Amino acid sequence: MIDTFKKKMSLGSLFFISTTIALGCWVIYRSFILEMTNDEAYSFFNVSTRHLQMMIGTANTHWLNSFFILAETTLLGNKEWMIRIHSCLGFFIFSWALFQLFKSHIKYPIQLLLPITLILLNTYLLDFFSLARGYGISLAFELAACYYISIQDESFQHKCKIYTLLCLATLSCYTCIFILFAYFIHDVLSMISKGQLRLLFSVKNMLAISPFILTASIAIPNILFIKKKGDLGEGQRNGFISDTLSIFFQRSYGEIIQSTSGIYFALFLFILVVSFYFIYRKKMDERIKILFELFFIILLLIEFLYITMDTPYVFGRTALYIDLLFLILITYIFIFISSKQSKKQTAFFSLLLFGLSLFYFIKYKNHHTTIEWWKSQGVYASILYLQKTTGNQLRNKKHGMHLAQYGAYVNYYKYLYHPPLNDTVLAFRENESGKLDTNTIQQILALDYAIMLKPYNQYLNDTSYQLLKHYPDMNSDLIKLRK
Repeated sequence: MIDTFKKKMSLGSLFFISTTIALGCWVIYRSFILEMTNDEAYSFFNVSTRHLQMMIGTANTHWLNSFFILAETTLLGNKEWMIRIHSCLGFFIFSWALFQLFKSHIKYPIQLLLPITLILLNTYLLDFFSLARGYGISLAFELAACYYISIQDESFQHKCKIYTLLCLATLSCYTCIFILFAYFIHDVLSMISKGQLRLLFSVKNMLAISPFILTASIAIPNILFIKKKGDLGEGQRNGFISDTLSIFFQRSYGEIIQSTSGIYFALFLFILVVSFYFIYRKKMDERIKILFELFFIILLLIEFLYITMDTPYVFGRTALYIDLLFLILITYIFIFISSKQSKKQTAFFSLLLFGLSLFYFIKYKNHHTTIEWWKSQGVYASILYLQKTTGNQLRNKKHGMHLAQYGAYVNYYKYLYHPPLNDTVLAFRENESGKLDTNTIQQILALDYAIMLKPYNQYLNDTSYQLLKHYPDMNSDLIKLRK
């Protein structure tokens, strides 16, 4: 019986590894074909010009990402895929940690499909592993930390690993400081509850938490400075469920989950997590229970900052650290509940979820743009197209592009390749109501060429422009303005 399980487990492991390799190839492929995004270009330009002080005082606090870009540009070069290598490698660390985290909690090998379904096939999470941003490696370090937290080991070396990984996650993306603080609070409360006050202030424990102290001493003043200067993303103030969790599921499954349904879906899963913890907390693995408690501590920290400092709820990419933890808890719940069922029922449930997730991934995956920075794409492709069709006449022409594209153009493509465009390129954007105002429209009409995001035709008369090329993935058009 044991030999049969081991054989099936090895088959399950092989399938997991095969899925990781397949998705890893897709992640790497996208790192080659995706155009540079605004935020990547900003990091690249500041690193390339050695303007490293930008890491202090701006919201671009992906310090490890900047370090890796510096190393990659120095050793390899400036191509898009070259400065994305660390994020691609982060995906394999992420997958390894995911497998290690759940392999000891499954009853049937087929349950390995559940972490693949709920986490590995999430298109929103996968997006960040193809880009030179800190989010992908932050997720990788966070998940690795969660794996080590789930191991029964109270040794000094083990605690050092956890703190180091959480600090690396924080230095990759500052918002991950919430889970770092949550683990520190949990660690202190655990020692107090066990009557280990002497251990709390021991030299060994102080050495173990030294990465936390160092990271917090660097990150907190920087975060406060950024907040004072107003360079932090605004966030939203509708609530943790509607802003943080709901928006995550909308961006993960945007084709089937919309705003209202996303809130109900997130609320249902949140109630499931809370209910499961209080019903099964005495039956679940002690170390996995810590992950539930970390989630609740983070939630309390978020609400405390909202009440005391009016700090808005993070959402989208800035909330990935807690979205990942939430997915881990949901995955564990599904594994726990399905383990109580018969083998056939578990197989049916696992295969059904996997099939639906795989179908969604295949149908809605996108090679040529990203969920978060979809507006950034197409700018260089449009320049190359104009260069090819018009020859050397571009220098005397007026060009325009959306502000979301302009950053990628000026900080990467113009800096590296010096395309034959007029130095004055109009960067336009919508006003607060999400519309192009009259003055902006008049400026666009005075251009020779522009790349426009749809539905721009609600502002421009059909006779005022000529369509040159359509970019379906970005839903944008390269147009020539008629004089």
